[in-house]
Amino acid sequence: NIKIKNLNSISQVYNTAEPIVNFSKKMQIFDLQIKKFLREKMYLSPTVRNKTKEGKKIIKVLFLKINKNPNKYINKFKFISKNNSRNVCDFIAGMTDRYAINLYKALK
Repeated sequence: NIKIKNLNSISQVYNTAEPIVNFSKKMQIFDLQIKKFLREKMYLSPTVRNKTKEGKKIIKVLFLKINKNPNKYINKFKFISKNNSRNVCDFIAGMTDRYAINLYKALK
């Protein structure tokens, strides 16, 4: 594409309106097929959507419970921010799925 577009300098590369690197036609078709498959079978799958909904519920409950008394769950020396909500978010983000599910069940 650099030869086809006759690009001779880095500034021409940066200023070109069209992509320089792209998939072959065969790979573009394959890429679209994979994306369609993933959208239908995974992202929009009722099973996956239900799991996502359950995960959101778990995270929300964990946040509300832990945010009430963060020192009970988080070592205060691990607080990075002065904002407790930010620290609780970071704490939850660092959990494994299994740990989050088990803690959620224990807090119910």
